[in-house]
Amino acid sequence: MNNPKQYKEIVELLNEFCIPKHLRGYQMIINAIQVLSENPDISVIDLYTKVAEIHNSTVSRTERAIRYAIESGYDSCKMCGIDTFKRVCFSNEKPSNSEFLKALFFEYELLKAE
Repeated sequence: MNNPKQYKEIVELLNEFCIPKHLRGYQMIINAIQVLSENPDISVIDLYTKVAEIHNSTVSRTERAIRYAIESGYDSCKMCGIDTFKRVCFSNEKPSNSEFLKALFFEYELLKAE
């Protein structure tokens, strides 16, 4: 999981979603995408468990931090008129954690394939 190129690519992709870098959930999302790239079939609860272990946290705190980061990014993008979230959600509502993580992972995989 300590692949600097992979980390940089995920950060560049994540920055398009206006998620504040100072939030703990920002780093957790990066780690979640790294875990998904190692095991794309992992369940959401196992994904949260892995990320919680990385951050020496609990599953509920991890889920909440990721949710808060996604909501903050969604609200920031909406205020600025940026449509980035339309790429990952099919409605005008905030995506759930799992929707966002899976869509972000899919975009990351497409980026890698280029």
